[in-house]
Amino acid sequence: MGKYEPLGQFLLKQNADYLALSFSEIEQLLGSKLPASSREHRAWWSNNPQNNVMTREWLNAGYETESVDLGAEKLVFRKVKARVASSESSSNPKGRMGGKYRPLGDYLKRQDKERILMTFSEIEDVIGSNLPASKMYPAWWSNNPGNNTMTQEWLNAGYHTVSVDTAGAKLIFQRVRGSTASEYKSEQELPDHPIWGSMAGTITVMPGVDLTEPMEFEWGGTLYNE
Repeated sequence: MGKYEPLGQFLLKQNADYLALSFSEIEQLLGSKLPASSREHRAWWSNNPQNNVMTREWLNAGYETESVDLGAEKLVFRKVKARVASSESSSNPKGRMGGKYRPLGDYLKRQDKERILMTFSEIEDVIGSNLPASKMYPAWWSNNPGNNTMTQEWLNAGYHTVSVDTAGAKLIFQRVRGSTASEYKSEQELPDHPIWGSMAGTITVMPGVDLTEPMEFEWGGTLYNE
């Protein structure tokens, strides 16, 4: 039995829609201590199936985490419909688990609301990692499909960003009606080109370089001294 399987088995036996558990209660179920990162980073409790081994245990049991309180060392598990971690890999027969921002697209596709208010922190919880520093630029949240890879995720899910408040670190996703959202073809619907992955490991990005940061000048004018 794996280290975290006792939690999955416990959750499989539950019928409650919401289960509040403290970190110490989870440790009692596991018979061992949680890693230090579980008490230091909210992202550890993200519902991204690639986050850690224990994440897949609660997802396969039909639950997701919410209301994670690191200070009080407690959280709530919420029962979800037909949500298992294995579905993530079944949609990628070649073993490709999707991009860093795929969990946001998956999350938005499961929503039935017209408008979804989210903080940047909540988005980071969903994707299981920190957003780049350029998140503080309004242009980073543009609905231009060529903007960045995360833009494609919310567009493919049928949403646009509105009311972006970088100072308050929050925004609203607005559902798009009509053909607007369907114009953007999902990455999963496109076949892989043979060149995919051929240059893996050949390029090194120096520490501190943010490739998604908007340029602060018009490159054409600078190039031609205009």
